[in-house]
Amino acid sequence: MPVTLGEAMDVSPRWTRDGEKIVFARYRDDTNFDGKLTIDDNPNLWSVEFGSMKAGTRRQLTDSSTYDLLPFPAPGDQLFYTSDRGKSIDVWSLPLEGLIPAASGYGSSLQVAEDLCSEEAAWTYRCLAAYGNVIRLFPAEPTLARLRYKVARGSLELGHLKRARLLFAEVIEKHPDRPEYRGLAEIDLFLL
Repeated sequence: MPVTLGEAMDVSPRWTRDGEKIVFARYRDDTNFDGKLTIDDNPNLWSVEFGSMKAGTRRQLTDSSTYDLLPFPAPGDQLFYTSDRGKSIDVWSLPLEGLIPAASGYGSSLQVAEDLCSEEAAWTYRCLAAYGNVIRLFPAEPTLARLRYKVARGSLELGHLKRARLLFAEVIEKHPDRPEYRGLAEIDLFLL
């Protein structure tokens, strides 16, 4: 039975010490812009929950700005991994919740993402990860049309045309009741 599905390449799974999550590395973004997804692109770290009310929920822990691989859960809710964040590939650590602080509730999670993205001058992989986590964690929220559209625009700004197309189509498909975002997504798709 697959734990993850889709076009992304998921590797190096490890159970957390409490047995509630699996952490893994995911190649999802064509970060070298060669038109294909390979191990030459920057992977990022993810978790998928099993032991909570949100079983099956995926959370992005790092972003695609660096090459992050081989996650290893450690005591004390820490995660060790290899990364090229410095001038060479080294072992790094971060909290098990990842680079983007986890918050309880939709409003708090959205505020974390908004604060993070307002601090950054332009779209970044970290900003897209923050908004993506909110979307995955709260799939039934009525304001997701705006967030999905923002993530699609951010993907476009970062040069990920294929991903942007998929995300604009998702806005159109999942939010027929939000004509303003549906219309913007249709225009962006047409211009692509």
